[in-house]
Amino acid sequence: MSPIAQADQELESVIRELAMHIVVPRMGEFDDVCKIANRVCDRYGLEKSVERLT
Repeated sequence: MSPIAQADQELESVIRELAMHIVVPRMGEFDDVCKIANRVCDRYGLEKSVERLT
């Protein structure tokens, strides 16, 4: 493996670990925000935000 590919792989691993430390503890908050956003979209007849992502 070339040094650039190895550095790229290590950087990707560091970013993944950092994201997991930030996102995982707040998943409950994210779920709550999605539920509220979906209720607002339902109220005003807008497309649900979660459906747009999938």
